[in-house]
Amino acid sequence: MQKIFSIIERKLVPFSKKIEKNPWIQGVQGTFMLVMPLLLTGSVGALFGMMHTYLPAVPDLSILNTYTMGLFGLFAAAVMVYKVMEKKEYHSKKLMAGVLALVVYIVLVNPVMGEDGAVFDYARFGASGLINAILIMVWIVNIYSIVIKTGITENKTSLPDFLYDWGINLLVGFIAIVPAILITNVAGIDLFELMSQLFAPLYMLGSGPFGGIVLSFCYVLLYSFGISPWCIAPIMYSIWYNAYDMNLMAVAAGQTPPAMYTLEMFCFNAIGGTGCTLALPILASTIAKSKKLKAIGRVTLIPSLFNINEPVIYGFPVAMNVILMIPMFLAQFLVDCAYFLLIGLNIFTNPVSQNAVLSRTLPAGIGAFTLNGNFMDVVLWLILFAITIAVWYPFFRMYDHRCLQEENQ
Repeated sequence: MQKIFSIIERKLVPFSKKIEKNPWIQGVQGTFMLVMPLLLTGSVGALFGMMHTYLPAVPDLSILNTYTMGLFGLFAAAVMVYKVMEKKEYHSKKLMAGVLALVVYIVLVNPVMGEDGAVFDYARFGASGLINAILIMVWIVNIYSIVIKTGITENKTSLPDFLYDWGINLLVGFIAIVPAILITNVAGIDLFELMSQLFAPLYMLGSGPFGGIVLSFCYVLLYSFGISPWCIAPIMYSIWYNAYDMNLMAVAAGQTPPAMYTLEMFCFNAIGGTGCTLALPILASTIAKSKKLKAIGRVTLIPSLFNINEPVIYGFPVAMNVILMIPMFLAQFLVDCAYFLLIGLNIFTNPVSQNAVLSRTLPAGIGAFTLNGNFMDVVLWLILFAITIAVWYPFFRMYDHRCLQEENQ
């Protein structure tokens, strides 16, 4: 095992850190962090809508979700370009680049032009447009990179700087927007539909039981070795948000939601965070004989209740600790399998909710209830939580005994 740790430290850790520092990856990560408050705003509105069902005096603000989460793809296109330009230190061009991304995105949405104006498919502005937003990011940032590297962005003429910048932005805008118009209006290619068909197998695989278990394993694997899972966040978020959007549209159309590994699942399979670690601080703070573990358990319990488990991963520690790594893998695997089995057999309903972005940030168990106000969701969470306690208990007792021996020496 020590040999495996050594190989990972020498090979995987440096590689993952290199990925994390990549401006493209950092830009996408920064985008999700920046737009999260906006998405949470929509979830709060959806929560008011749920409360309105039970208390008519409460205003129905669920329409907020339509104007926040429903425009996620559009926001992401602009912010991703802006953030990558920022990471590449193209500061004077980043704002205009973001604006160009909005224009290209709207062109590629391919509205139907009629006598009464343009008619847009509103669904294309949501999470289903993330892949196109990423393509637009690559397109526009690379155009600016090439133009900047040629040196023509440096004003060596007698023209005023603002006038020279206008010329550069005109050039880049032409190069960026015209191909989008040629693709949609001239060639008649619906890029949104094309990307949807190309990535449909990946989305269906990633949002199903097999893909969900594999992706969860990747997350836990990275975390168990102290590596931030943010390095694979662009892939994960694209799958999660597309699945979330796909389920909402299916329910709105009166159909069965096709995806199971979505944002809603986080309220059930991230019990204390990645690896289902809530059981560890609970056991440590209640039954630990080791003074060190009891102290760590008390300190890390509150963050864990809110599914923040970095203090657990690096405090006990779980990372690079074989005794605690094993139950983290087992707990996540068994919880995922149990969730998919119980949902697949229709023992519990596949939760689909506009509140998902907010609910996954709420304390353990409460988030499950706020999805749809369904007490059966809480029952499902309690079943999965019981599994994590059963998995963590024997390994915790072993680790507690070892720590106690070290304290008594």
